[in-house]
Amino acid sequence: MLPVRRVSLLALVLVVAAFGAMASACGGDGGGGGAEGSDIRVVSVTAADFSFTSPDFFNQGMVRLAFTNSGQETHHLQILKLKSGVIQAKFKTTLNQILSAVPTEGEADFNRLYEIADFSGGAGPADPGGYSEAVLSLESGVYVYACFIAGADGVPHIAKGMTRVLTVNPDPGTKQPAPPTASATVDMVDFAFTGITATLPAGKTTLAVVNKGQQSHEMSILRLKGITAADLRKALTDPNAAPPAGPPPYESAGGFRGTAPGGTGWAVVNLTPGEYVLVCFIPDPADGKPHAAKGMFKPLTVQ
Repeated sequence: MLPVRRVSLLALVLVVAAFGAMASACGGDGGGGGAEGSDIRVVSVTAADFSFTSPDFFNQGMVRLAFTNSGQETHHLQILKLKSGVIQAKFKTTLNQILSAVPTEGEADFNRLYEIADFSGGAGPADPGGYSEAVLSLESGVYVYACFIAGADGVPHIAKGMTRVLTVNPDPGTKQPAPPTASATVDMVDFAFTGITATLPAGKTTLAVVNKGQQSHEMSILRLKGITAADLRKALTDPNAAPPAGPPPYESAGGFRGTAPGGTGWAVVNLTPGEYVLVCFIPDPADGKPHAAKGMFKPLTVQ
């Protein structure tokens, strides 16, 4: 998703910003087997305030992202794939220009991200001490991990350097494992979540996520606390609605990060009984309005 500076509750929720600084650390190919008997390769990624710890490279194909948040703020794992011909230096320079321009030119300037990178999925938000899991297939190329969530100060974590470069190597000879078995499918269209029922059973669930729209979309799952879905929707869509005092009236429950049209992945979630919403906060390039304000908001009951 792309950034929304402050549209009522949007200052409290997930926002996408820009790329602050390229980061790197020691690492190698993620190993291990997947959960539920799957042989999908596991890649472990840990978030802190404000960095990622992860392998620097692995081979192309299906991966299970095991995302742990060891920080004191909520984080997510958005994956961006550099477009052909875009080197890291150009990516960094362009996104720093975006960050500098937003205070005067507005959030529409973030649409320049689409010129240099594609949104390629990733693990949904995890609160401090939390865990999020996603499965996706990555082609060879250069990628960037990024967290676009804004803290209480309104500054997206990516602007604080929360990024990491990842290289996915070609591996044409490896037989790929079968994809996960999904209990439900969420189709993301312009602008709604379709295909999934309004009720899901509690417990561990794998949701297939397919972008059937003409724009990039995401699926953030939020468990409501002390607020109804209708009230949250009003706060997200009414520019005159005042944000509630105190901490956000929800907790993160995973999901699947922004992916380009035609993108597919799987969100592995463990849901407790309660009221939830599926939300897409990516803004429309045409007018800058978040997709949630255009109907991409779906209440969900887990029982």
